Amino acid sequence: MVSASYRSLISKSLVIALLLSILLPARSFAEAQPFNDTDNSYGRAEIEALSEAGILSGVADGYFEPARPITRAELAKIIVLSAGLEENPDGASAFRDVGTDSWYRGYVGALLAAGITKGTSADTFPPTLP
Repeated sequence: MVSASYRSLISKSLVIALLLSILLPARSFAEAQPFNDTDNSYGRAEIEALSEAGILSGVADGYFEPARPITRAELAKIIVLSAGLEENPDGASAFRDVGTDSWYRGYVGALLAAGITKGTSADTFPPTLP
């Protein structure tokens, strides 16, 4: 069960990120865009602001794929970075589907340690599920 204080922290972090996207100065049309596929996305400004803040990084080679469903691992990263939590790789050690060399292990562990999420069973997290 997620405590009210963590819900409040997550909500405030997401509101701040969205406000930053509104309050940031307008970009020059000549300036390079961080992603090649967000021009027609309704969330373009927010995606760019979160990218500039280091919270979103896209999928590869300048692409974000805004229509693709987000995975549990990706959401773990967004929540941890937005909330300012510290990565905790050891916190995910109970999950056999979160490899020791996976990029998301520390994020999953941080959410578990904070009581924000849990696995779908005692030893699985399904990080690639939307």
